[in-house]
Amino acid sequence: MTEACPDHEALSALADGVLLASAEEGVRTHVARCPACAARLVELQALSEALRGLPRESLGFDLGARIESRLPARAQPTPQRRWRLGWRSLVPLAGAAAALVLGLRLGVSLVSAGPVQTAVLPAVQAMSVFDAVPPGNLCPRPHACLLVSVSR
Repeated sequence: MTEACPDHEALSALADGVLLASAEEGVRTHVARCPACAARLVELQALSEALRGLPRESLGFDLGARIESRLPARAQPTPQRRWRLGWRSLVPLAGAAAALVLGLRLGVSLVSAGPVQTAVLPAVQAMSVFDAVPPGNLCPRPHACLLVSVSR
């Protein structure tokens, strides 16, 4: 036994004469050189002959029909439901469309808008007249517009 022995299924297929021709030659050459596989093949051939010698028994009824009658009925395929256009199915669609339009409108207004104007509280706006440069005026000199901390 210099090479690996073929498995039991290959020897059984050779004994029954159903082994593929491509594999049969290799298995036969191995069996000719391996006494253990040759003995197993002889046993399998004897078993096959013994099984062929048994009388064929008839059940007297169709076993397939009896088993099939005990099986539950096959489920009928449900017909495909057609998609109905009703007001209930349009509500989510209308909500999605409104959200899309609102989002696009806000996006366009943010991109095309000029400088952003922030809301200023009236009290803060009234106090802006006391700034170094009152609202709407220009700086007379560069150092006049800078906030300088006064130290004593």
